[in-house]
Amino acid sequence: MSRVSLKRLPLSPGCRVRLTAAEEGGGGRYECTATVEAVDLSCADPFIKASGCREVESGVLEPGFQTFCQSELLSVEVLDRGDDGGARAPVRAAGAGAAPRHRRICQPRSDGDDNPHLRGLHHLDMPEILVQTQLAPPPVLEPCGDGRLPGRPRLMPEVEQDCEHQEGEKFTNRSLPEFVEVRSVFWKDSETPPALECYPERLYVVDRVGGEAYQEAMRHLGDQGVVGLSLEGQVVGRAGELSLVCVTTRDRRAFLFDAVRAGADEILDEDPVGLRALLESPGVTKVMHDCRQASDMLANRFGVRLTNVYDTLAAHSLFVTW
Repeated sequence: MSRVSLKRLPLSPGCRVRLTAAEEGGGGRYECTATVEAVDLSCADPFIKASGCREVESGVLEPGFQTFCQSELLSVEVLDRGDDGGARAPVRAAGAGAAPRHRRICQPRSDGDDNPHLRGLHHLDMPEILVQTQLAPPPVLEPCGDGRLPGRPRLMPEVEQDCEHQEGEKFTNRSLPEFVEVRSVFWKDSETPPALECYPERLYVVDRVGGEAYQEAMRHLGDQGVVGLSLEGQVVGRAGELSLVCVTTRDRRAFLFDAVRAGADEILDEDPVGLRALLESPGVTKVMHDCRQASDMLANRFGVRLTNVYDTLAAHSLFVTW
């Protein structure tokens, strides 16, 4: 039970605090220092939205925002009142009378076999992602070749590699060790990123099981040893809805399975040469970025055991914390 009443604390945006919260499932305590971004006292379980959360014991900095509900807070100590002078700035709650749960980067394992390199992982903030809008209309994809290739693929636009995301005020006078190391190994020079050699050129839209595009996809994917994999949907996870499954290959093909039109259960059925068999095959490496939510959805919604995954987010975490 919480020992804290947020209404009685002098919290305001910009102030520094030291928090202690109970981990989900009663697996221990999480203690960190953080900067308060906002406080919401209007919902049933008031919460603090904080940034720059650094775990006291390990010193690991959690990127992005973390949300701490009053019900799981064991203590809150105000270290610095900040410069904002004080008025609380409530954030929008996820729903009437409900507060979002805090997202912990790494939960301690019950068997004590904790991997310190995975502590750098952080969860996607799906509510923030879902409200984003597209800045420009998508390009029109023309038929590839004469339009009579098997599966009738579309020609995808060429992908350009740039470093704009590492420029601007955010990176002024900063020399992040991981950026320096990556550029020294893979870049031609500090300003020229490497050319992309395996981006998809042909797009196959699979919107019907048993159709021409489906047959071409299964025929081609059955010969692959490594594929790229991504799942999209409304909140990917056991409580979400699957919309798209994208599988890419080294010979620059992308197969987009439309789970809405074709039916998610249909494209993930028990076909021995279908998509389920590919995802569960130990002989095919699936390259993904943060497979946790996708794996959770596949296992709990469709009974698919995702096997043999190379997770680039885990690889990046290992690289920057080695």
